[in-house]
Amino acid sequence: MKKFNNFTLGLIVGIIAPAMVIVTVLLTGELNGSFGEILSYAYEVGYLNVLMRPALLANLAIFIFFFNMRMMKICRGLIIATFVFGLYLLVSTFVF
Repeated sequence: MKKFNNFTLGLIVGIIAPAMVIVTVLLTGELNGSFGEILSYAYEVGYLNVLMRPALLANLAIFIFFFNMRMMKICRGLIIATFVFGLYLLVSTFVF
């Protein structure tokens, strides 16, 4: 299991997990249309920022799992991915 303990894998998992949560919520919601239309509408009305906050909890759950397994390199990647999403949230909240 230690062969999977690398920074890049943690970064990739840290980016994909919240994205999958957002996609799942958007596709199971009450909005009708293609995925591109739903995504652009969610971005325009600011719903994407609201969805991103709880989606980052997926990173927390994954982080706790790998932290308990003592896989610190994956944890570092997860933290960096969470900071990237957090930076996007800060910029989109205060600048746009």
